[in-house]
Amino acid sequence: MTDRDRFPRRRRDVRTEALEDGLVAQSADGQKAHLLNRTAAFIWARCDGTSTVAAIAAELADETGEEPSRVRRDVAAAVDDLRVKGLVE
Repeated sequence: MTDRDRFPRRRRDVRTEALEDGLVAQSADGQKAHLLNRTAAFIWARCDGTSTVAAIAAELADETGEEPSRVRRDVAAAVDDLRVKGLVE
């Protein structure tokens, strides 16, 4: 399975608080909090287990008018970062 074909899913035990320019995502144990900017929050919100990385990237490219191939790379990197932070599976 390539990065484009992955179906990332938000972890259910992550608590969030919306901010004007993004959100704060906090682990269930309260040990770590992560500030997500508007773009990272957009990506995280779409990690629902039914959307592929490619689909999330296409939606973001439509939203921003950015070059789709660049957006795909950036979204894949962002999903990897969210996974490392324990925010998505």
